[in-house]
Amino acid sequence: MFEKDQHLSAEAILDRVNEDGSITTVSKATVYNTLKLFVNEGILKEVAIDPQRILFDTNTHHHHHVLNMDTGEIRDINPLDIDLSKVSGLNGSESIDSVDLIIKVRNKKDQ
Repeated sequence: MFEKDQHLSAEAILDRVNEDGSITTVSKATVYNTLKLFVNEGILKEVAIDPQRILFDTNTHHHHHVLNMDTGEIRDINPLDIDLSKVSGLNGSESIDSVDLIIKVRNKKDQ
């Protein structure tokens, strides 16, 4: 799982863990509990694509994402590529604590 930066669903992780076909299998509850622990300990980052789709990101450094709605591919964006200095709506006593940005895109259609 940690061999490279990737975005995995709990189901994909469960499938990988149990793919060797051994008699002993890992339960879905064990995978979800372990993922929750990893997120709480900062080993993984949770990325909520929508309420029904949560991915677990092995890149725990601060970054944003681009999600291709046509292919389902998710890519990392360097936070330095996004200028948040002009965010309106903050009053003088507030500062940005964190930002989780997912830019959703679609493939261009042939013209």
